[in-house]
Parts: sequence; C-alpha cells; structure tokens
Amino acid sequence: MLLYLINVVDNTWLLAVTAPLLLLVAARDPRPALSGRLHLAAFALGAASAAAYAVLKRHTGFMVREYYDIAILWPLLPALAGFALAAAPALGPGRRAGAAARALGPPVLAFLTARTLPDLFLQPLDFDVGLDSVFNMEYLAKLTGYLAGLLLMALAFSATGALARRLPARVLPPAALLTLLSGFLMLALDALRVMFVRGMLPRASWIPDVIIFLRSRENLFLYAVTAVWTLAAAAAAARALTARPEGPNPAVIRKRRHALKLEFRAAVFLVSVMAVTLVTVTALRAYQKRGPYISEPGRVEAVDGRIALDLDVVGDGDLHRHVYRAEGGTDVRFIVIKKGATAYGVGLDACDICGPTGYYQRGDQVICKLCDVVMNKSTIGFPGGCNPVPLAFRIEGGRLVIDAASLEREKRRFQ
Repeated sequence: MLLYLINVVDNTWLLAVTAPLLLLVAARDPRPALSGRLHLAAFALGAASAAAYAVLKRHTGFMVREYYDIAILWPLLPALAGFALAAAPALGPGRRAGAAARALGPPVLAFLTARTLPDLFLQPLDFDVGLDSVFNMEYLAKLTGYLAGLLLMALAFSATGALARRLPARVLPPAALLTLLSGFLMLALDALRVMFVRGMLPRASWIPDVIIFLRSRENLFLYAVTAVWTLAAAAAAARALTARPEGPNPAVIRKRRHALKLEFRAAVFLVSVMAVTLVTVTALRAYQKRGPYISEPGRVEAVDGRIALDLDVVGDGDLHRHVYRAEGGTDVRFIVIKKGATAYGVGLDACDICGPTGYYQRGDQVICKLCDVVMNKSTIGFPGGCNPVPLAFRIEGGRLVIDAASLEREKRRFQ
C-alpha cells in the first residue's frame, strides 16, 4: 500500500504544483476562453502520449523509458525555463500574460503531462504481480495506496491553485518563479542521469558523482518547493489576520472580510496538504524501506585481485547477494543469478534509478526493493531501467570470477 502511495506522490507532485500556475497565467490571457481550450488540448495530448507509451511498454519490447524521457525532457526543459521567466512578471499586480507566457504555457503542460502520467497508467497493471487472484487483501491494499496518492495530489493541485489566486501581489511572482525553477532543476537532473546512462555524455568521473549525490537527496526539490509555499502561505495568513478591511459601506467591508477569511483558509489548507506530502515521502518512505526482509549478503574476499564464486553454489537459479569490502572501508554489494543453462546475470545490488536500495527474490522473480519493479531474469546483466548496474565477469574452471577493480570503481554508489 505505502509503496504505491509514495510512487504516485513522487511521480505527480511537480505537475500538481505547476499546473495551477499554468492555469492562472492562462486566466490572465487577454482571451482566457481560448487559452483555456488550448491548455485543455495540451493536457489531452500529453495524456494520450503517456497512454500510448504505457500500452506499447506493456505489450511490446519496443519502448525504452530512457529514450521516451529524453524525447520529452529535451523540449520540456527550455520551454519550462522560458515560461518561468515570462510567467513571473505576468503574475504581478495588474499584469496580463505576455506573448511568451501565452505561447509556452500549453507546450509545458503537454510535455509535463506526458512525462508524469506513464507511471500512473502502468502502476495499476502490476498490482496482481505474484498473486493468484485480484480478489484478496494485498491487491486491495495496493489499490488503496494508489488511490490515496491520487487523492493527495488532487488536494495539492486544489490547494496550490486556491492559495495562488489569493496571494498578495508582491508574493505570487517570486513564489511562482522559485517553484518553476525548482522543477526545472529536478527535470534537468533526470535528463543528465538518463543521458549519462545511455552514453550520450562523456564518461567524466564527476558526472556520476553529482548524480549520486543528488539522487541520495531525492526529496531536495520537494523540500524547496514546500519551503517556498509555506512562506507564501505564512504571508497570506499574516495579511488575513492583521488586515482591517475598509469600504464605502458595510456590505463591501463584509465582502472584503470574507475574502480575507478565504485567504486564511487557503493558506491553512495548503500547509496541511504539504505537511501530509512531506510525511509521505519521508516518514512513510523510511517505514516502507524496512521491508520486505532481505537476507544479509555473504562477505567475499579478493585473492590476487579476483573474487571467485563456485558455480555449484551460485548456479542453483536463486538470487545470491555478496558484499566486498573496498579500499577505504566501503561495502560494495553485488548479486549473481543463473538465468539459463550457461547464462548468468551479475550486477551491483544497485541501479542508476533507485540507487543502492537492493533487490530480492520472490518466487522466480527479481524485484527492486524501492520501486517494486519486477525484473525479467534474462535482462539482468544488461544496462537500463531499474536493472542492476552490470558487472563484468568470466567463467574459469568451474568458478564465476569478478575482478576486484570493477567493484572498486563502483564503490561511490554505496558511500
């Protein structure tokens, strides 16, 4: 249950806090009805692209997520950066949306939707993995977590929009700018990671170090956005509590007092939703990571720079986890599994997407502990997706041999 709740929040929170700003700019277009229709069409186009990807991914081997992401991120990043710079002034007091904001809003929404929704379409299809029937409590728990995540993100969308419409004129532009730029940096990191994994960038040693450093702080950008909107909510609440509305008659005063009450409620609503979101991606994530139980890896030593494992032991078809103590004291974990008559899958107990979380075996399936993705055994030993980072090996004299130097080069992933 918690896994699917967390996954929905991870995948969707950026769209939930960005879409209200896109729609607010659209409402300030000189032709708001036309702009609204363009944004609706953009959302439909993005959703259709995500659905097409999900169908092809589910039923064919044609789609590779990294290439799909790059095709989305390359146009999305400049569009989002341009929109952030153009939209902030348009949200100032008495300002209308400029030409750049009007032109970039729909493409940003289309690409961001296409980037967000594939996982939302695919996750329900995996609820019954490893189950004999969907009519059981485990399936219901997964569905409940998934729906709870969608509800929480719908509330985040509603709360962000409600407060943004009522924020003081001096507060909204910087809040919007910082939110959009935080999203840009998060997506730029994703693009950097995918391009490096797929060999589109030079193999400079600093690139994986930057990626690993930021991936290990996976909630950094959500913290930044939460801080921005918490400060904005505090400013709105302070104004609502301290303002003394005036007007030409009692009716106008009552109307302005009611508007201040709504502003205060919107601020409290947003802070409450943000608090629940943070609890979800911190405390609940930490709790979820405690299970399922994964056996302790067997410790191995290098002899003459080589680690040799008996095929009689690792060739039983089960997942075998090992740990090697690298120079400096870092424990580097790796896994070995026999895939066929003479084929073995060997890789780190870590991947480029989820980091060093680890894998476990359930029946005849290998599963990522963090994201619950089920690995096809035949793909272990190949790069891409949530597969373990491959390790070079060879078979010599009835043993599977791995060079210790290969593990030494990868120890930064476990630091």
